[in-house]
Amino acid sequence: MADDQRDPRAGLGERLQAFFAEFSATASLARALQDPNVRAYVEALARGEALPWPRPCHCLCTVAHPGDKGTCDMEAVTTRHYDTELLGPVDVPLCAPCAAAQFIAEVT
Repeated sequence: MADDQRDPRAGLGERLQAFFAEFSATASLARALQDPNVRAYVEALARGEALPWPRPCHCLCTVAHPGDKGTCDMEAVTTRHYDTELLGPVDVPLCAPCAAAQFIAEVT
């Protein structure tokens, strides 16, 4: 066959595999969204009544509040804005104890 008249069956197996892989992922997501607990969480997120999935605290405790080591609870509840030379502006997730310890370290 000429190059301008490719066989329409060429690559059909690969295209079908890609279709079914995408269909399977979509079906899994649809099943997850039917779970009452997942639906309740997503709806509460949309209303602003739930927090997003927990994020870890990224405080550099030994630098930011060296006098209060061991206070980190590892679940970020807020962020703090920093302007860095290397990365530019960044928002660092902080847990409540680290945010409080940083504040105390700055004012004392």
